[in-house]
Amino acid sequence: MPAEQAQQALSGPLANFVTAPQEIEAGTEIFAEFAAENGQTDEQLALDKIFDYSVYDSV
Repeated sequence: MPAEQAQQALSGPLANFVTAPQEIEAGTEIFAEFAAENGQTDEQLALDKIFDYSVYDSV
C-alpha cells in the first residue's frame, strides 16, 4: 500500500471506530430493542449476551 493511501486511511473517519462495549452500550441497547420489535431477533438480547466483556477486561 502506498504511504499516502495509508495516511489517508489513518486520517479518515473510519480510523476512529469504537469497539469498546462500555462506550457503545446505550446505542446497542436501543438497537437490540429495535431488532426484537422488528422480529430480527427472537427476543431482546441483554448486553451480556451481545458482548463478551472478558476480552476487554483482560487488556
